[in-house]
Amino acid sequence: SFEGTDGQDGRDEFFAAMESIPSHSSTEVIESIPSLTYWPEGFDDVNSNHVHQEWLADGASEEDWVEMGKEWVAFLEMIDYPYGAVASRTRIGDERMTWVFFAPSLSEFHSDANWDLSEFHSDANWDDLIEAANAGDRLSELNEKWGSIVGRMEHHSSGYVESMSYNPDDM
Repeated sequence: SFEGTDGQDGRDEFFAAMESIPSHSSTEVIESIPSLTYWPEGFDDVNSNHVHQEWLADGASEEDWVEMGKEWVAFLEMIDYPYGAVASRTRIGDERMTWVFFAPSLSEFHSDANWDLSEFHSDANWDDLIEAANAGDRLSELNEKWGSIVGRMEHHSSGYVESMSYNPDDM
């Protein structure tokens, strides 16, 4: 409908600008690892998630990562972590292992020295859970082992925005 009108030049300029923007897409096949699922009884609020994508260190195997993952699941049980977590492996695509930690909101994730979450403190604060379970030494052991198995990690957080989502009644 813009052909031959005053809007044609603007439309053409817009599309030229859009085509010049670099983009990236990929197709992957992801396989869940049921033995590395942690889902506390009663937890069902998955509005937000925190994703750890982990690449194996030189010399480490997927089996090493899965065995370490079982130790992390046991650790979550030991500290009575109140949110769910699942693990997966990429079968086609960028070879990596992935943890997805779910929570009611992004502010409910554990505290970190790089984040100021003091205003969001909750009963599920990671540091408080570890202290209450007297699990600091075990966490140090796990982190040391993790460092020998995972050579690189990327993470990101995302949340569910109800006002921008469509959910049919039967979902």
